[in-house]
Amino acid sequence: MRIICLTPSATEILCAIGGESMLVGRSHDAEAPASIASVPILTSGPALPSTPDAVDAAVTRAMATSGSLHLVHEDAFRAAEPDLIITQRTCSVCAVDGRTVEALAASMPSPPRVLSLDPHSLEDVFDDIVRVGDAAGLARAAQACVVSLRARFWDARDRVNPYVDGPRVAVIEWVDPLYLAGHWTPGMVDAAGGVPVGPTIGEPSQEVSPREFVDLAPERVVIAPCGISRGELQRHVDSVVKASWWRDVPASSGNTVLPLEGTRSFSRPGPGLIETFETLMDWLQGPAAGPPARSSAAPDSGED
Repeated sequence: MRIICLTPSATEILCAIGGESMLVGRSHDAEAPASIASVPILTSGPALPSTPDAVDAAVTRAMATSGSLHLVHEDAFRAAEPDLIITQRTCSVCAVDGRTVEALAASMPSPPRVLSLDPHSLEDVFDDIVRVGDAAGLARAAQACVVSLRARFWDARDRVNPYVDGPRVAVIEWVDPLYLAGHWTPGMVDAAGGVPVGPTIGEPSQEVSPREFVDLAPERVVIAPCGISRGELQRHVDSVVKASWWRDVPASSGNTVLPLEGTRSFSRPGPGLIETFETLMDWLQGPAAGPPARSSAAPDSGED
């Protein structure tokens, strides 16, 4: 089978269940595992500004104008002759517009199947791994992968202290404007022993004003801007912890900020979410003082 994956999470899922040899095309932002480097890139994204507020404005304009941030390289796409295309419909900003993919697939001489993933919880992610396995003829490997991931999840969750009330936790998905992560993230916070503030489990990410953020009174804050790599992370962290309103947030008292690389933590609904969950659980169940905002990101030395 020849498979195109149009989201990084789909690529990671396919490779995790043993389907890497079937991969004949990937999205421009799929870089893991490293062994896929030679697989053709079939999409491209826009050149974005450097500051978070300017990025948000550029994305808003692009979505209003064309409905998508990404372009498909149609000639290369057709040349790949896929039997299966895996994409997503959870976030219109994160991948090629679904209607574009479906129209392109329908126009091919032998139309491939299009599998769209739309997870809103960690359980949905596990189900999607099984769906990808069924579609790729790798059902047994997919089921084994889910069993392994579930075992890691429950092993981590079993270490959560059920007799201590957890802290109020905010997970920032974007810093200007402020967005609190939704979908599977609140459920992960809850399972790790925290009390998620902002969206409830399964709800979309939510924009909040600084005043609303202060009123939510988070005692722990995870800063994991969507799509931001380690080398860019510190600038985003600074824009939060150096803001004038930050001193009114309970989490500003003590080292209670956890910076995480947005491209590989909460943003990708695939096998990597379990590693993020393990990190989150260790942090919430550890000492009251979490990693300092600066020292956590500084060791990356500005390199991806």
